[in-house]
Amino acid sequence: MTIGRLNSYEYSTIQNIPISFETKSRNKIHFMSVHKSKGLQARVVFLLNVVEGLYGFPCERENPDIFEPATKGRKKDREEEERRLFYVAVTRAKEKLIIYTQKGSESNFLEEIQNHVIVENLQN
Repeated sequence: MTIGRLNSYEYSTIQNIPISFETKSRNKIHFMSVHKSKGLQARVVFLLNVVEGLYGFPCERENPDIFEPATKGRKKDREEEERRLFYVAVTRAKEKLIIYTQKGSESNFLEEIQNHVIVENLQN
């Protein structure tokens, strides 16, 4: 199960990788949002873009001002909701959880689990 955002199917099409958004399919890579993953589990889960503020709640990068009137003065509420979603995401894995982030922009929530993870740096 891969939890994150998708922009295209280009890579999977070129590589002939079976991708499914249907949660009932077996032996395929499932792409879904954290919200959609609630109640589901998979042997291996990949969390994509676990970066501070990139796709927070609300998405600060895509719509930085759109939610301001509704959320003004409620930063703590938004952070608590993000923490709950992060908890949902990291508890979907039965055996292995792989988290992708960007060095220097890691989500603050990763600090809370740092004693329970192995960090590997990917090279270009």
